[in-house]
Amino acid sequence: MSASSTAVSGLTVKKMFTIISANPKIFAPSGTNATAVAWLDIRDYNVFSVQLIRLTGTGTVVFSLVASDDSSGTNTYTIKTKTQVSGALGPNLATAGSSMVLEALASEIATASAADGIHYRYVSAVVTLGTGSDTLFAVQNLSEPRFAHDALTTDVRVPS
Repeated sequence: MSASSTAVSGLTVKKMFTIISANPKIFAPSGTNATAVAWLDIRDYNVFSVQLIRLTGTGTVVFSLVASDDSSGTNTYTIKTKTQVSGALGPNLATAGSSMVLEALASEIATASAADGIHYRYVSAVVTLGTGSDTLFAVQNLSEPRFAHDALTTDVRVPS
């Protein structure tokens, strides 16, 4: 299927979900250990981005983008890290509804792979919360696909 369509006016319009795979998740690990949100395969994408949105709590958040050679998080490489200290000025997650974002290019991961001699193919946000009662909403995005097509982002049903 085509990644774009032509409107009556002749304008070419790209459909958002043909160029992005959005992976939302409520993140509440009930602890203060570094925890991966979910490992995603970046093989056919050029950009990995994550937005964290605070739902509850006010504790410190350490937020990293991490690459791994498998989907269980073995042999990890930290691409970049951002820390929000409770009450700090600037972009942070100090109050409910606040958000932080990070993104990395596949080329950054490929450079690390070449330097380390490890094929980093999977990516995840890894989050350390200052308190075990904080809850975040995480949206991990894979974008700029090698082969754009409809339905890269699909509906998800959470069993009750």
